Amino acid sequence: MSDFINDQDRAEAIKAWIMKYGTTIFIAIIIGIALMYGNQYLQKKELQTKEEASMAFEQLLVSSDNKNIKQYQAEAQSLVSNFPKTAYADLASFLLAKSYVENKQYKNAISQLNWVITHSKYSEFKQVAAIRMARIYLYLKDYTKASASLAKVYDKTYNVMIDQIKGDIVLAQGNVGKARSLYTKASNDNVNSEILQPLLTVKLHSLPAQISNEAN
Repeated sequence: MSDFINDQDRAEAIKAWIMKYGTTIFIAIIIGIALMYGNQYLQKKELQTKEEASMAFEQLLVSSDNKNIKQYQAEAQSLVSNFPKTAYADLASFLLAKSYVENKQYKNAISQLNWVITHSKYSEFKQVAAIRMARIYLYLKDYTKASASLAKVYDKTYNVMIDQIKGDIVLAQGNVGKARSLYTKASNDNVNSEILQPLLTVKLHSLPAQISNEAN
């Protein structure tokens, strides 16, 4: 009899507990299920978006030689607008900026590179965009903005490239001694490169010989 009472008490206790907390637990379960399926949906949607962006970018590359400039730029801009959170948008922006430069649309090129700096999720892309922007400003003889663009680059991987462009900037401003110092530093830090080293050598040899002993 005592066991029956204990069982009955336990049953009543469980019933009371369910009455008190059952709704909360049920809601929690529903939320948990919703979150699980929601995450699965988002993952599937993200994968689908990446696949669509990849296809659009591949098509952009394949058809680049077969389209007029305005159409190519429009398709590249469409990719950026439709898939802004993907790496393909960054890559399309670089191609778009290149196209703008080739067609002397420097303001548009700067704007596109600035889009990468502002929106890209990848620090490497942001810094490459800043370097390319600096080169455009250098070409436009806006040395202040060129230097400001370089200041956005913090990864030491790009130090050689940065010093080279800084050398170009000060040389354009007439400071040959400082240019020599920067080119030399870049050359010394870049001994293993088969790409930049010849360019740095040419830049150094192109400096006026009569000031080879000039102080920095």
